[in-house]
Amino acid sequence: GNIRNAEHFLGFLKRFIEYLKTRLRIQHVVQESPAGFLKDVAARVCIERKPLRFCSSRLQSLMRTLEIPDPSNFGALTLVA
Repeated sequence: GNIRNAEHFLGFLKRFIEYLKTRLRIQHVVQESPAGFLKDVAARVCIERKPLRFCSSRLQSLMRTLEIPDPSNFGALTLVA
C-alpha cells in the first residue's frame, strides 16, 4: 500500500516494528552493511528503501493531523520512525 494513506502507513509501521523486534531477539551479534539491512528488510517484510526515507515525516504529519496533544507519549515510536 501507499504510506500516504493512514491505514497503510500504520500497517507499514507495524510490519517494520515487528521486524525490528525479531532482529533484537537474536542472541548473537550481527554486523551488516546498511545495504544488507535494507535487503533483509525487503526480503522478510516486503518493505522497500524509499518508504523508509519518508517514514519520519509521514509520522509527524499524521500526528499533526490527529492533533495529538502530547507527542512525547509517542517518543519510542518517533525514535523508530
